[in-house]
Amino acid sequence: MNTTTQTLAPAGYNLAVKAVVSAGKASTSYVQRQLKIGYNAAATIIEEMEEAGVISAPNMAGKRKVLIELQAVAEYERKEKLSHRKQQIDAAAEAAMGHNSEASAPLLRGSTDSLTEAAREKLRLTVERIERLEEEKKEIAEQIKEVYGEAKSLGYDTKALRAVVRLRKQDREQRQEQEAILEVYLDALGEL
Repeated sequence: MNTTTQTLAPAGYNLAVKAVVSAGKASTSYVQRQLKIGYNAAATIIEEMEEAGVISAPNMAGKRKVLIELQAVAEYERKEKLSHRKQQIDAAAEAAMGHNSEASAPLLRGSTDSLTEAAREKLRLTVERIERLEEEKKEIAEQIKEVYGEAKSLGYDTKALRAVVRLRKQDREQRQEQEAILEVYLDALGEL
């Protein structure tokens, strides 16, 4: 079968081929009835089938012969489904490369064979970058721990230092608002 014709043809083309091959007869009116479409659309499909080698040209009486077997149609459909699935996986993989998409994750599972070389390289670089950042994060956490250890050895209260660092991260107005609310609550409970 000529794949260029079929990839450009509408979805009804495959249904028409299946119907024609199953019945062993091909005519515009038969395709019209089977697909419930207009004459022009059916005639176009018949012409495409002739071009693709599915059916013969009409003989003197206007009859056409079916040139392929149903098994060939099933094999073509199987290949087309695999090709379509591969395209979906590749598209999902490419989409997932730019963001953390949980919607794409199910399509990515088990799809490493279908990733393009560029997508594989992009994925590898992304993973390596994350690993480097995780390593840096670990090193920084160790350095912070060491600084708190030094502060403790100098006699500073590390819990108080952690509280100061946490408070300094907040906006000054937000911190003052929280302190005022805390003071009101403590006063209401007789803790001041």
